[in-house]
Amino acid sequence: MKRLLFLTLLSVTMSLGKAQEKTIIITEKGLPYTSQTWFYSGKGKALQEDKIKKNWNQKERRITSAAYTKNGWFVTMAKDTGIGKQTYSYSITWPEEWIKNKWNDGYRITSVSKGNGKWLVVMSKGHDYRMQCYRRDELSEIKNWIKHNWDRGYFITNATYDGVLWTVVMSQTREFVSQGYFIADDYDSMVSEIREDVWGNDLCIHLIESDGDDYLVVYGGHSNCDNSQNYSVNNSDISKYINKRWDNSYHILYLGGGSSNQDTKSHPCSGSTGMRTGNFYYRNDRYQTGDFKFYYQDGKYMAESGLTGMAHKHAVRYILHKETNDAYIFHQCILYDNGRIETPLHTPQMVVSKDWSQIFMEKTIHGNAVILTEEITQSEYDKINQSKDIYPQQ
Repeated sequence: MKRLLFLTLLSVTMSLGKAQEKTIIITEKGLPYTSQTWFYSGKGKALQEDKIKKNWNQKERRITSAAYTKNGWFVTMAKDTGIGKQTYSYSITWPEEWIKNKWNDGYRITSVSKGNGKWLVVMSKGHDYRMQCYRRDELSEIKNWIKHNWDRGYFITNATYDGVLWTVVMSQTREFVSQGYFIADDYDSMVSEIREDVWGNDLCIHLIESDGDDYLVVYGGHSNCDNSQNYSVNNSDISKYINKRWDNSYHILYLGGGSSNQDTKSHPCSGSTGMRTGNFYYRNDRYQTGDFKFYYQDGKYMAESGLTGMAHKHAVRYILHKETNDAYIFHQCILYDNGRIETPLHTPQMVVSKDWSQIFMEKTIHGNAVILTEEITQSEYDKINQSKDIYPQQ
């Protein structure tokens, strides 16, 4: 069937007003799901991985949607989803290599979100998705990529805003027969456009996401949707809302989130809130360690690390490149004797969580990224490094 582009982008730039957190729930009749359940972690709390594993192993449910929301990590799971094996990555950096490996194993991305300093990417087998691709960029840069992939038979199947960039996943699927999207700059505008341009044309909502201010609504023809849909944004009583939908034979189709816990744009850092100075020591559960020094020099926030410095016979220096509301992002740099700082193209990054609970470093002396997850004392650091026999085999 020839697909139609129903509505082009109304605005290529999301607004930069004060972001508000969102919990977006789309429900739909006619879904094959049974025994659907849902849970959320609470704002600022970690993903409830124990509940996911319990539902996988004891209840034989599969994740149908997940997002970081006003209520924290929100996950919905069900039986009779058509999904076979399922896995996920929950990490502070975008898991590019992990995704490639899982693609090669026959998995496809079925949910993606960023919040509270972590990426959650769910990948599944048995779904209708065939070929798949994604792009992370400014929305204004993604629009032509979307049109190009529409022409190749792909549809938008997931999207999220990480506080800096949009991530859009497109898949070849028989689930959709046509697709378009629009951006609404407030809730009332979104409601009006869904009523008139989506449901008014017998189309269905595919997903709703937000940058914290504006709404991205993807919609179109759906092979199963009979236009019996409902949605809620920041409902004051989520249990009551979902139970009412369930009582009327609706199931949760999609969860979307907002991003007030992250920046709306990448920007140079200013101020010193939360920025520590001095020497710090970290380890992870593999007994890998790292020593760090954070300091100011000529008004710039700098860092040195011996973790990568062993290969260079001196501590490698980093300079703060930008910050989001959940992380400081440093780029490796060269500091010359005259004070000039040079940051080479494609320089390795060091990402420090705002609560200082994790430090991620690209390209260590072993050629692999290292994630350090526990701050320790200098004496603990020295003790680990003096005990050669506890190091894992490389």
